[in-house]
Amino acid sequence: DFLLLTFYAPLASWGDIALGENRGSWDRPSRSAVLGVLAASLGLDRFDQNGHDALDQGYGIAVRQDVIGSALVDYHSIQTVPEITVRKVQGAPRRVMLEAGEPGTLLSRRTYWQDSAAVIAVWTRGVATWSLERLAEAVRTPVFALYAGRKANPFGLPLDPQIVSGDSL
Repeated sequence: DFLLLTFYAPLASWGDIALGENRGSWDRPSRSAVLGVLAASLGLDRFDQNGHDALDQGYGIAVRQDVIGSALVDYHSIQTVPEITVRKVQGAPRRVMLEAGEPGTLLSRRTYWQDSAAVIAVWTRGVATWSLERLAEAVRTPVFALYAGRKANPFGLPLDPQIVSGDSL
């Protein structure tokens, strides 16, 4: 059995190695992105390492990229303070940090994919903590908001979870 999910987003960012000012994006959802959507659906927070490990170990993932879309590079600028200031007021709200030191500006470029669409297949492997039916229900009524890589990128359509049977992918 396979759980099929449709990922369509007007803007998506699927992570990549972020070095310096360039924040790239793969052109398709990564395994960690799919597991993140499932974790958010189930209500696992970032600190639930056991839950995330269970997802990682208990499920296989395949991605069929139907539409890559087109790349959009967005220019960002943010105000920040030097690391020494951050250490002095560690744990303080951003406003306090900006007031405590001489603000500087960081410039970055971020890549997004416009109008990309993929079908995701999820299957159990080994001992899975949640059934595919439970995952499908969680995706239909997620605990946390689901998004396509960044919180500013909501999915453009429902993920339409469906369970299908087949001999292979």
